[in-house]
Amino acid sequence: QACCGPSPLGRRRERRRIVFGIMAFEVQVCGLAGLICKVEVSPACVVSELRARVAAASGIRAEEQRLVVGVREVGDGECIGELAGDRPLVVTLIRRPPLQAAWLSKVAEAPSSLACAPDEIRGDQEVVLAAVERNADAFEYASEELRADREIVLSVVRRDWRALQFAEAALRDDREVALSAVRQDWAALQFVGPARCGDPEVVMAAVAQDWRAVLSVSDDLRSDRDFVLRSIRAGRCKLEFAASHLRADRVVVKAALEFDGCSLQLVAAHMQSDKDLCTLAVKQHWWALKFTRLQHDRDVVLAAVQQDWRALEWAAPTLCADQALVLAAVRQDGRALQFASESLRGDRCVVLVVVNADGLALQFAAQDLQADRAVALAAVRQDWNAHLHVSPSLLSDREFVLDSVHHDWHTVRFMHANLQGDREIVLSAVRQNGCALRFASDGLRADKEVVACAVRRGQQRLRHLALGRKHFVPQPALALALAHPLGAIADFRRSRRNR
Repeated sequence: QACCGPSPLGRRRERRRIVFGIMAFEVQVCGLAGLICKVEVSPACVVSELRARVAAASGIRAEEQRLVVGVREVGDGECIGELAGDRPLVVTLIRRPPLQAAWLSKVAEAPSSLACAPDEIRGDQEVVLAAVERNADAFEYASEELRADREIVLSVVRRDWRALQFAEAALRDDREVALSAVRQDWAALQFVGPARCGDPEVVMAAVAQDWRAVLSVSDDLRSDRDFVLRSIRAGRCKLEFAASHLRADRVVVKAALEFDGCSLQLVAAHMQSDKDLCTLAVKQHWWALKFTRLQHDRDVVLAAVQQDWRALEWAAPTLCADQALVLAAVRQDGRALQFASESLRGDRCVVLVVVNADGLALQFAAQDLQADRAVALAAVRQDWNAHLHVSPSLLSDREFVLDSVHHDWHTVRFMHANLQGDREIVLSAVRQNGCALRFASDGLRADKEVVACAVRRGQQRLRHLALGRKHFVPQPALALALAHPLGAIADFRRSRRNR
């Protein structure tokens, strides 16, 4: 065995030793002049850990080391085990110049420090790329040679599109460079050269991300029918950015109206009278009715009103008197009655239909209908706030107030002062809510039966309220306070103290 030398197993054990229970690799680190050192690392280690061990063994600082495996420089995050495989790992160390190593550390911490670097460093590709990787604005301080180098600019722009603004003008007109930038972010279009602002492929790459990119396109592209049509159909362009002659192009206009009906205001005048285009526009957005010249056309107006009741505002006066059309609007919202003709706002049947669905629409009815008992009752029963629009003559009419208060006690808030002393009306209200007592006359607020009714109603409501609140005043006490404000509250406070 001595003659034959170590066995294969022995040689393997020499190369790999067990460290912390994990098989360790022996890595040979060589320079251009030969072996520098040997270090042991775990296969799970990364290159940054290898640098630290090489620095400890050789005295060469980690930032000065360039480690090459085969013909490729390895990065700090790569795994040693993957680099080694089944063979011994041999790494070539190329030592960086101390100045380059120092600036690599500086720009890693503060990329903007490149601004005060010596010309030698500002022209160092590795230092500049390290700075730009942290902050694209650092490319502004690179040397003119680097900012004019196509490969460098392409590499930098692929890392961050914002570096394009500092590239030489000729490279900002480079198609590949421009596409690399705008595919990252449409805003890069503001930095590309004039020639690329007219390049359909470059501009579409930006417009596909955000329609605002069309603000930077050239006038030639705004006049390009195919480009404008593609942009509109992609939903990334509005008709306002197209050249004036394209606004008279039926195909372009139709494509624009399918996405934005309000673009009708931008089309050629004769197209605002085209029934098919106007119908398409108002179906997309009711507001387009404002810009059409067919406000007298029933079919167009009906299409707009069915989309939104507010379109009735822009209908011709003759159509505002069309009962079927107005009813189509008020069924969506009673407020549409305000746009109806005077004859329809004074039509009792129409107004009754409206207030039964929306009591507050009473405010838009003719004055004589606001004084109509049946119409007013229908309105206040649908929404008690409609009392605000009931004629004062009805609010002083005992029969109307009594009918209304049977349905909702809030009527007593709006009735005329001469009815505040009406015992039947007030009793009907306090039976629904004790708080109605506050709107009664002084005489009724001192009436035991009325106050007792309010208190009883308050006790029933009190069952539904949360208990145990320290500062809660019960409804019966409130009713008594409304009847005799000072005395009742004083009595209530004394009863609380005596408990």
